[in-house]
Amino acid sequence: MKKLSLKLFACLIISIFTFSSCLKDDNDYTPIPSGYMTFINGFSESSQVIYDLNGPNSPFAVQYQAYLRPPNGVHPGKRNLEIYTYDQRTSLIDTTITVQDSSAYSTFAYGTLENPKFAFIEDVSLENLADKSGYRFLNLANEIGKVNLFLGDESTPLFSDRAMETGASAVENQSFIAEKSGSFSITVTDGTGTEIATRNNYEFKKGQYYTFILIGTKGDTNTPPYIGIVAY
Repeated sequence: MKKLSLKLFACLIISIFTFSSCLKDDNDYTPIPSGYMTFINGFSESSQVIYDLNGPNSPFAVQYQAYLRPPNGVHPGKRNLEIYTYDQRTSLIDTTITVQDSSAYSTFAYGTLENPKFAFIEDVSLENLADKSGYRFLNLANEIGKVNLFLGDESTPLFSDRAMETGASAVENQSFIAEKSGSFSITVTDGTGTEIATRNNYEFKKGQYYTFILIGTKGDTNTPPYIGIVAY
């Protein structure tokens, strides 16, 4: 398996789970060692969270339901990462991550103030994706339990029986799978088959990669369950 193209990560975009980019080659450019990272905010109990890598271009804020990619990547090596709420500066996560040169990663903040959670996974492409798209799914929602995700009108879930992720289970589920591309709706149901959330008519492009995340809290009218789509 090969790494996702670094061209996809050398751009800064703040958006609601939509992203695509391409950079031209520059034969005279000597790259500085760097890892590439997407910071994804699924923490529903604050309008924004602050990421602090205790280094250049840090700290920075990311809104709920949004993600950010630092344009120059992240310096490789062992890096201390702190995550805290924007309004009250309440500490959520204080951890150490290891970043390899020329590798790509996604980080996820989620959970609650009483039980904040963090996931750190690697983004690795598939061999011979061809005219298909690459998909993976993480359940980051509160108070829901196991869920299933359906792509389009398929009666068989693309991902099934996914409990709320831990850091370890997110790593277990970090691999992409190749499936059909095109314009489809995405639906998430709970263990009883009840629809939890849906996302209508999203265009999945050939040869691109997508991470589905279920975020929010069951029964919360302000931040109900929501299907985020991170495009690479």
